[in-house]
Amino acid sequence: MKRILLFLLCLSLATVYSQENTDDIDRKDSKKIASLVIDENYVPDDDLKELPVVFDMGGSIITKSRILFDTFRTIPAGGFEPVPNDEWHANLTGKIWGRMTIKKDSFIHLGIRALFKFERNSIVPLFNIDELYFHWKYSIGKVVIGRTNYSLKSALIFNGPLDGIELNINVPYLDFKTFAGFTGGLGVFNPYFNPYAITSLDRSYYEDTNLVFATMIIKFNAEQARRMFFAIDFDVHFFGQHINPYFLLQYDLSSLFYNLNTDNDVNTFHVGLNFEGRIVQHLYYKVNLAGLFGTHPTSTSQEVSTIVACALQTQLKYTIAVAGYSTFIVGYSLGTGNSQQAGKWSDYPSDSNKGFWADKFDGKFNNKFYYYGKFDGGYVLNPILSNIHSISFKYMVSPINKGASHWTIYVAFYQTLKLWSPGPISDDRCNLNQYAVGSEIDAGMLINIGSYFTIGLDFGIFIPETAYSYRTPRFKMGASLGVTF
Repeated sequence: MKRILLFLLCLSLATVYSQENTDDIDRKDSKKIASLVIDENYVPDDDLKELPVVFDMGGSIITKSRILFDTFRTIPAGGFEPVPNDEWHANLTGKIWGRMTIKKDSFIHLGIRALFKFERNSIVPLFNIDELYFHWKYSIGKVVIGRTNYSLKSALIFNGPLDGIELNINVPYLDFKTFAGFTGGLGVFNPYFNPYAITSLDRSYYEDTNLVFATMIIKFNAEQARRMFFAIDFDVHFFGQHINPYFLLQYDLSSLFYNLNTDNDVNTFHVGLNFEGRIVQHLYYKVNLAGLFGTHPTSTSQEVSTIVACALQTQLKYTIAVAGYSTFIVGYSLGTGNSQQAGKWSDYPSDSNKGFWADKFDGKFNNKFYYYGKFDGGYVLNPILSNIHSISFKYMVSPINKGASHWTIYVAFYQTLKLWSPGPISDDRCNLNQYAVGSEIDAGMLINIGSYFTIGLDFGIFIPETAYSYRTPRFKMGASLGVTF
C-alpha cells in the first residue's frame, strides 16, 4: 500500500513539474528546447555549414546597337537616312556559362559566347570561348589560372582579357596583385575578340565572311595582336586612403609569327602611382600619374624610336545618398603627344577601329601616350588620352534603388583641347593646327529590373571646334537590352 501511495505521489509531482516546465519552455527559444531533450554539449550550431554547389550554370542574351552620324538627308524613295550612312552597328550576343565548385570560393569556370555582328552591309556570325579559368581561394588571397579578365587597380592602364595567371595576397593594410598573360590566343576563332590591335600589323586581318552574300570563310588563328603582359600592383590602404604603385610590361611577340621580322614590334612598359581615398564623408578623390617608356619602329629597318610619354588623371566625386544617390564627378586628364614638328608621321591609321601607332615615325622621341584600358572622354568623340586635355563633369542620380532593381540617369559634359596644336589626336578628322578640339554633351539611363533584365539608352552630341575644318556636329545614339538567366 505504501508503495502504491509513493508511486502516485511521484506521478503527481512529475505531472506538476511537466506542466510548469511546459509553460516555461513555451517562452524559450529552440536551442533551450534542445538542451532539455538532449545533452547541451551535443546541441548543433545554429549556423550550419552549407554544402558547396557542385555545379551551377547560367547565361545571358544581350543586344546592343549604335549609330553615329552628322546629319540627315532625304532619299528618292521617300523618308530620310543619316549621313554618313555606314556608321550603324549592332551585336546580338548569347552567352552560357558553367561552374564546378570544388570548395567554397574555389571553382572551375567556363563561358562560351556566340554573336551576330550586324553592320549596314554585312552580317558576321562569331563564336568564342570567353572564359576558361580555375579560381582558387586560400586564407590570404587567391590564384586565378586561365582565360578571364585581368586588371590593375588603375583600369586606365590595363583592363582586359588574357590567357594568363594571377596571384593575389591580401593582408592588413596591403593588397598585392601580380599577373602575366598572352593575347595571341584570344582571337583564335576570330580577331574580333582580341582588343589589343595597336599597330597596322595587328589590324591586318580582313573579314571575308558575310551572310548577306552567303559567304562563309573561316580563318583559324588569323592575324591579330600577339603580346605578352606582366604586371605588379600594390595597394597600401589605411584610414580610407589608398597608395597604389604599379608596373606593367608589354612585350610584342609578333615577330615570332612573321619570320622574326621585328620591324613592326612595339614594346612598352608603364610605371605609375595612383592615389585614391576619402577627403571627408561622401567626398572622394583620385590622382593617377603614369609614365610610358619603350621602343617603336621607324621608317628605317632595324632602327627604333624611343617612347617617352606620361599621363595624368584626376577626379573628385561627391555623393548625396538621401537625394537618390546623386553623384557629382569632376575630372581632368591629360596625355602627352607629339608636335607635328617633332617627326614625320606617314601612313597614320584612318580605319574606324584603329589602334594608335603609326607605322613610320622619323623622330628621336615618340611622346604619344598609350594604354591598354579604357578612358572616358565622351561617348561620341571617344578619344585616346594622347595629345589632349580632357575636362569633364558628370551627374548621376538613381530615382529607384530597391534591392536588385535600379534606375540610374546620367548627364555629362566634356571639353577637349590639344596639348600640342600641330600634332594629331586619335580622331583623324581633327586636321587643323589649333588647340580647341570640341565640346560634348551626353545623356543616358540604365534600368535594371530585378536581377534578370537590363535596359540601357545613350545619346551624345559632339560639337567640333577650331581644330576641325569640318565643323558639323556629330550625333551618336545607342541602346542595349539584356536578359540574364
